[in-house]
Amino acid sequence: MSAEAAFLRQQVQRLNAVLNQYQVKYLVPPASTPAGVFGEGDPPAPWLTDKSLLAPLIAEYDRHLEEMEGQLRNYQNLMDEMKLKMKRVVVENERLHAELRKSVETQLDGAATSLGVFTSDLTEEGMAKNLQEQVQLANQEKEQALQMWRMTSEELEQLSELYQEHVGDVQLHLQERQHHKEHLVEVQQFSQQLQVAKQRLETSNQQLAKTLGDQNVELNQLRIQLRQAKMELRTSDAKSEELGRAMQSLREELLKKEEEDTAMRGQEQATERRSQQMRKTVTQLDAR
Repeated sequence: MSAEAAFLRQQVQRLNAVLNQYQVKYLVPPASTPAGVFGEGDPPAPWLTDKSLLAPLIAEYDRHLEEMEGQLRNYQNLMDEMKLKMKRVVVENERLHAELRKSVETQLDGAATSLGVFTSDLTEEGMAKNLQEQVQLANQEKEQALQMWRMTSEELEQLSELYQEHVGDVQLHLQERQHHKEHLVEVQQFSQQLQVAKQRLETSNQQLAKTLGDQNVELNQLRIQLRQAKMELRTSDAKSEELGRAMQSLREELLKKEEEDTAMRGQEQATERRSQQMRKTVTQLDAR
């Protein structure tokens, strides 16, 4: 009997908060002795020796313990579901970020390569400089998009670390059953934080998608400008060839004209010499 009383006394002292409720419910404790505290010479408490009081106390304790264990199991299941959902969100966001980054890099690198090929064909310095500036702007926008992706990834890592910290705290708190209600509140708060984080990540993904769409529009505009510049260059080359042919024709005409002028000057000189000879002859005849 003494061993059983000692065991029950230890249980009462360990679960002081629970027993206080039961003491108030089943009997009024002595005013001089705090509930759950026993002196060396004090007699055993009535609920330790009276089976009529001990049976409902143990039954209520067992029922409450089973209820707490059921709540803990439900809480653990909830935490497992939250871990799985968080893992899925992390994997999905990493996949989306990887796809967005690969798409942006592929399109921007392709556009930069195309611009480099077309620029090498251009002969006008102003046009080439303009297109080169557009390529630099496109590369800057690419770096900005990548920087946004890095910031989003860092935020995701921070949220993952925060999640791990909360999981560790929750697991530590699970060892203290008397705080299970506080744990449930923390889980609800953490769920709200996860929901907010998910919304922020969705907003970041929408911003990245919008940025990618703007990049595609600008790249299409650059392609159109390049095609127009190429057409203008071809037109300019055709005009240059036509002008070259006209210049060649003019050169030939000028050469022919110079030859005619040279022939005419020779004729004029011959005529002048004959005229001088005739004047000289007339002068000689007049002298006779």
